[in-house]
Amino acid sequence: MSIVAGVSLKEAGHPIHARITSVSAFSSEAIADWAKRHLIPGSQVVTDGLAWFHAVTTANSHHKFVVTGSMHPNELQQFRWINTLLGNLKTQG
Repeated sequence: MSIVAGVSLKEAGHPIHARITSVSAFSSEAIADWAKRHLIPGSQVVTDGLAWFHAVTTANSHHKFVVTGSMHPNELQQFRWINTLLGNLKTQG
């Protein structure tokens, strides 16, 4: 199963909403469908740079990617809240 997880932040950088959704595959088509259903037009989307995430632009969202390379996720402030959410879910499982 493939999932897409996202966190919506206030301007101050604190989380307000989270969404974890199962998608049919990691493909541009699946990500575009997800984005059209779950993103507000004009959203600023930050991803880890995997190619299919560029498809969020089909939902009139802005895409910025961060190449993570060999960095540990905790070293990347941009992914702080999504990593916290996913880490908390793993400890509950």
